[in-house]
Amino acid sequence: MIKPIFTFIHVPDVHLSESFDALTPFMESVHEEQFHSSPDFIVFGGDNINGSRDDGAVCEREMPILKDKLRALKVPYHIFCHNHDTWGEECLGEQYRRYFGDEFNYSAHLPHGFVGIFMSGKYVENEVLIENAIDNASWLDQTLNKMENQKVLLFSHVPLFPPRKPVLSHILPTLKREGWQAYGFGLKPEVSKPFRDVIAKHGHVVAHYSGHCHVHSVIESRGTHYVTTASMSSQPWEYRYIEVYADRIVHRCISPHQLKRGVGFWTNCLNEDHSDVDCYHDGLSEERDFVIRY
Repeated sequence: MIKPIFTFIHVPDVHLSESFDALTPFMESVHEEQFHSSPDFIVFGGDNINGSRDDGAVCEREMPILKDKLRALKVPYHIFCHNHDTWGEECLGEQYRRYFGDEFNYSAHLPHGFVGIFMSGKYVENEVLIENAIDNASWLDQTLNKMENQKVLLFSHVPLFPPRKPVLSHILPTLKREGWQAYGFGLKPEVSKPFRDVIAKHGHVVAHYSGHCHVHSVIESRGTHYVTTASMSSQPWEYRYIEVYADRIVHRCISPHQLKRGVGFWTNCLNEDHSDVDCYHDGLSEERDFVIRY
């Protein structure tokens, strides 16, 4: 049997708080190797804490809880921040910087010639709010220039393509929030286009991984696959386990609610803004388990 050259987990939107903790059962699942071998690393893809627009101290309370729990993690990890990780702060990202370092955007060498690029959003740098805007696209362009002979895996929080088709009209009445649909949770075209153009220009970004909309999605464009992973904090309560081979990347979704806590624990997770994830796309199985070949 051919073994992967490395494996990793993509888990965005953990939304850890004082009252809600899907992170602990996730870590237990990984440590016990219940569903797969221990990965080489884990990527925590933004919205790692829950935050609140109306609570100026929430990040000060929740970020140390996140850091403390991650100290017990037996697997190396990469982490970056987004809106829930910065809500309520006068200087967005202050607590993230305090507990996880000053680098909001950074790259790291991965096994066998791969490189990972990790990009935050919704933070303040030099008194300017950065939200995956043109300054970040310029940084990405410069960073990719240095990696022309390497395969790149790019991670940020918000999808660069709309993650799903519009909700069908007959489903709209079932939504808990009128007009809500995951399709609207990607970056606006005028914001995402500079990133997509930079990625296409360089041609060696194998995949871009995002979260934010709490549903699974995969789209291929100009040689790059744009992969959105759902949330463990709400239905369908899954993360992605990813195996990287010399000629392909295999994606599989894992449901840690099969742990001894039982489904009841997970059904009491955060209230989601849609009634049934199956409403959003008839290709759900293809979004959960698929292969990228190169």
